Amino acid sequence: ANNCPYKVRVFNWYTYTGKEPVHEGLGHAPEPLNWAFNPDVTVRENGVMEKCSFCVQRIRGVQDRAAVEGSKVQDGDIVPACQQ
Repeated sequence: ANNCPYKVRVFNWYTYTGKEPVHEGLGHAPEPLNWAFNPDVTVRENGVMEKCSFCVQRIRGVQDRAAVEGSKVQDGDIVPACQQ
């Protein structure tokens, strides 16, 4: 955690993928529990300290699309979540 240049660290307080329903009779999970359903983000267990990954999933997605299209990644093509 000490190597993060931006000191962006998050502690997982929730069990996002637990087997028990979040609320009885509720059709969907409220925020932030619904974040567990983002296919681009790895979900870890409750109690894990995490740091910024510089949105590696977004970087790789843009690089893969550019490779398929036969183009180069241009400045500004990659937008991290903290910039939006």
